[in-house]
Amino acid sequence: MTVLVSNRGFRGFFMVHRRIVTPSITTTTTTTTTTKMMMNNSMSSRSNGGISSSSGCCSSPKQILQSIYSTLLRDFIASILCFLFGMHGPTTIVLPYLFNSTNDAGIAIPTMRKIPYQITKAGDVLLDLTLANDYIAKEDATFPSSKLMFISLWMPLSTFICLGLFCPPTIAPRGGGINNNNNHRSNRSTNSLASIHAGTCTLLTAIGISEFITQILKYYVGRLRPNFYSMCNFNTATLTCTNTNIHLIYESRLSFPSGHASLSFCGAGCLVLYFIGRFGYLRNNRHYYSQEEGKCKSKFIFLLSFTPLLLSTYCATSRLVDNWHHPSDILAGMVIGLVCAGISYHIWYPPVTSYYSGIPLSILTLSSSNNMTTEEEGNLPLVNVIEGHFGGARS
Repeated sequence: MTVLVSNRGFRGFFMVHRRIVTPSITTTTTTTTTTKMMMNNSMSSRSNGGISSSSGCCSSPKQILQSIYSTLLRDFIASILCFLFGMHGPTTIVLPYLFNSTNDAGIAIPTMRKIPYQITKAGDVLLDLTLANDYIAKEDATFPSSKLMFISLWMPLSTFICLGLFCPPTIAPRGGGINNNNNHRSNRSTNSLASIHAGTCTLLTAIGISEFITQILKYYVGRLRPNFYSMCNFNTATLTCTNTNIHLIYESRLSFPSGHASLSFCGAGCLVLYFIGRFGYLRNNRHYYSQEEGKCKSKFIFLLSFTPLLLSTYCATSRLVDNWHHPSDILAGMVIGLVCAGISYHIWYPPVTSYYSGIPLSILTLSSSNNMTTEEEGNLPLVNVIEGHFGGARS
């Protein structure tokens, strides 16, 4: 028996139509109160030609797909805008117009802390040795901007696309087998699209939020870098910075938090959560597992899921070697990146310990209706629901 439900309060940004497949009456499991109520609603729904009276929405496969695709497109555009705003918004919009923190040339100005120095009775100038390290140019650093964007954006993005194309997430019924019916084969392309969409939106949104927070804190705190004196060409005679490049003078005051640490750990955090969810190692119901979990159910594979953090750690700690950040800057950036990755991941995915870990929320759109042909219902994303557990995470 099938029930059509219109759910406009779906988690995240999704407004999807969910089709719930109730368990067979011949099973030994006792039918829950929720199942009975929905079975009763199903009879009234059939009398209305398969249309749920609660929502007044048609159950046509084309309309369901149009609703899903329009939502996916809207979320994708919103994620791109979030990414662009996080990368460029703080210095071009927030600081100039909201905080009026710009110079005559329109360049955002960080908090101008006093330059630390001390003059002895003999007239000597003593400097803070923690800020007197050698200056290494950006292009000569261990991780220049090109490498940073590769490990933070392009590497996770290419992973999401490849796994979405060749290993789209599915859920097999309990018993150890993989559901190889016609519906699973026919909805592969739809699941691939939804998987790539969820991974891409997760990454772009996480980076946008992380960069926005990082840039705002950098300009608000205005902490001096470990190479401050060298970067601003501090003159001990005039006790001022003499560098003619105003950008470098401002850059020398943007130490906290580390942008390399926050960005690299943000991308790696999204990738780690994606791997853990897809492998299903922390899933709280071992009867449900994806195709990947059956092959990768081992502690070794679980530990391999954390390897992206090793690369991000190398990137973050290289800022200490290059004299661009203090240790506390690195730690703060790591926390910001991981928190933003976790928040963004749970907008498009259930928790990694949930009933459907690793399955994008958009794929939790169930199909199969009496008024659909096999070909029509095969075009919809499919998730099998057994024993009366309906959608979302298992309680």
